[in-house]
Order: sequence, then C-alpha cells, then structure tokens
Amino acid sequence: MLKKRWFEHDDNGNIKMFSQYDNTDLLEDNYKQRMSGDDGYIDEGKDFMKVARIPIEFIANLSNEQKTELEHEPKALLRILKEHPEFRTNSKRI
Repeated sequence: MLKKRWFEHDDNGNIKMFSQYDNTDLLEDNYKQRMSGDDGYIDEGKDFMKVARIPIEFIANLSNEQKTELEHEPKALLRILKEHPEFRTNSKRI
C-alpha cells in the first residue's frame, strides 16, 4: 500500500518522484490465508487457484529481463515464490 509520495527537484531542474510503501497488511493477509487451510480455489469448478499476492512495487523493481521472463516463463513465478514465500497465499504445492 502506498504510504507516502513526494517530489524533489534535482540540480539539473528535473523532478523526481519518490514513493514509500508499506506492505504489512498485504503480507499479514497472505499469512492468514496460507495458514487457514483453505485450498485456494477461487471458483466452484476448481479451475483457478489463488497462489500468491505480490506487491506491485516488487514487480516494478524487477529488471526488464526479469519482467520478460516472468511474462513468458511459468517457472519464473515459482522461483519468485521460492525466494519470497511471504507472497504465497496457500500452502498447497503448485
């Protein structure tokens, strides 16, 4: 969640935007969902499973190469979730 945003002028007359985020609520919700024992399915037919909530600023800070890999390589998401288990919303194996 966006906590604070501000703008600063540099010596060249450019304006830079800075943002500060607090993901405490999101990560706490992820933890509660992960520990609830819920299977994570979001439809009655069990075709779609919610597996994670990843803060948008995390995605924004990935390199262009990492973003492209995430878009085209399903295993890229699995690597992110292995490195950042706090983003997972269920404890099932995916």
